[in-house]
Amino acid sequence: MTILAGTSLAASAERGVVALTSGRTLPGRPFAPGPEAELGNDVHGLVESITGARAKGVLLIRELPGPFGIADYTAVIPNRVAIAARLNSPIAPLLLEAEAAVAAVTPFSRPWSSQTIARRLDWPVGVVEERLRGLRRIGAVIGSSNTGWVRHEALQPIGRLHVIEVKVRDWRRATDQAYTYASWADSVSILLGQLPSGGIPTGIPPWIGCAADKTWRRRPVLRRHTPARRLWASEHVIAAVVGHHQPSAAM
Repeated sequence: MTILAGTSLAASAERGVVALTSGRTLPGRPFAPGPEAELGNDVHGLVESITGARAKGVLLIRELPGPFGIADYTAVIPNRVAIAARLNSPIAPLLLEAEAAVAAVTPFSRPWSSQTIARRLDWPVGVVEERLRGLRRIGAVIGSSNTGWVRHEALQPIGRLHVIEVKVRDWRRATDQAYTYASWADSVSILLGQLPSGGIPTGIPPWIGCAADKTWRRRPVLRRHTPARRLWASEHVIAAVVGHHQPSAAM
């Protein structure tokens, strides 16, 4: 895949915010944010104040096509070693959920049989073997049905993913979108132009962060995802960084 200076990009995120617009786009007419664009200027300060972000650095991606939905802003608090290794590996992003699931279950060192991987996923062995062969073609896994399978060492989540959805005042629409992003992001927040007169609406669940007037009014709560879902989401970030457009191991 096209390498976007993986090591230097990871190093540059050591302090502050490195801002990028997604290099991967989906077909269709681009969304024009209108008044939301001005609110976007507040995002940098907000993500820097997320716990641990100031010390670890932040990679901030605009309009990231995630596993579900296109997030306004995705703040990646990176594992710098992991993101450098992934960006400098030859493996195209794993954008299909099935391939990410198989890769996430496959161990790094001790080979597992196709049958063991299938049992972990509760999938038919034939389906798993087909996916493994496709993953082997792109270098994501190594092995065979006879010797067992191991995963490439660079295939792991690259860090925590925090999504911020920006809306001038439509908190209901923002909440609907937050539910979508919560299916893969580690946390989800809403940035509004201003809060309603009664404060944070009760219709916004307490696990969704809320900000207004450049200030966190309620910080987001981290969510738990399966290793497969975390890897799948992470691979979409990699695709956005390198500008990759096609699924890697499609059958």
